[in-house]
Amino acid sequence: MSLVTNTGKYAYRNTAIVPAPKSGFSMFAWVQRTASSSGYALHYNNPAVATANTTWMIGIRGNVSAIVGRHADDIGGDITPTGTNSYSINTWATIAMTMGPSLTSVYINGSANKASSASTTIDFSVTSPDCFTLATAMTELPSTVSGTHPGLIAHVAVWDVQLSDAEIDSLNAGANPLAIQGSHLKAYWPLGDAGGGTPDLTDYSGNGYTLTNVTGTYSATEPTVDAPPSGSVAPVVAYYAQMLARNA
Repeated sequence: MSLVTNTGKYAYRNTAIVPAPKSGFSMFAWVQRTASSSGYALHYNNPAVATANTTWMIGIRGNVSAIVGRHADDIGGDITPTGTNSYSINTWATIAMTMGPSLTSVYINGSANKASSASTTIDFSVTSPDCFTLATAMTELPSTVSGTHPGLIAHVAVWDVQLSDAEIDSLNAGANPLAIQGSHLKAYWPLGDAGGGTPDLTDYSGNGYTLTNVTGTYSATEPTVDAPPSGSVAPVVAYYAQMLARNA
């Protein structure tokens, strides 16, 4: 189960999921790119200014670089993890970004491929992010997008805390996002099948951040991820029961 993304295929949410990411923020996803072209896989910004030169953004790009902060004069720049060949075509990989008051880190397939930069270079004084997008960069909501990620995206999650290397490694090993810092989990989109080949964009964290789909489609191709932990919210349990029944 995953969301198929390519040119013109993406999903977004107009909500400040984590209004102050520098105080503590993490985002994670399983991704599989199907072409060598560059494209944003996860992107969290405020597109209100409506021009690329004045839009603050945070995201992970398909060419295994990450823009950690941008407003007007590209404050921040790229953080590029080592081992870039690990993000291969037609192979599932994990990507993550974590942020705290002093350090921002980007991961490709866990902490073995990690790069960091001082969070002090990131400017959050102008505006806080209020739009989360999967598979593209959004500079003017909802129509102006760029850099669409070519491939598949699954099990996307957002926290309002900076996850540790050990927690990122657990996610990379297949831990369910619901089992990691559950009290700080703000959104979780497994991106399964809503029926009839339509992607399920429901937020299964229980916080109600359902995404809006823009022509993205569903694929049965999926990474190996653990079942939800015992005691997870009822919609998640029902969701996985549906998946297990469909694949039986």
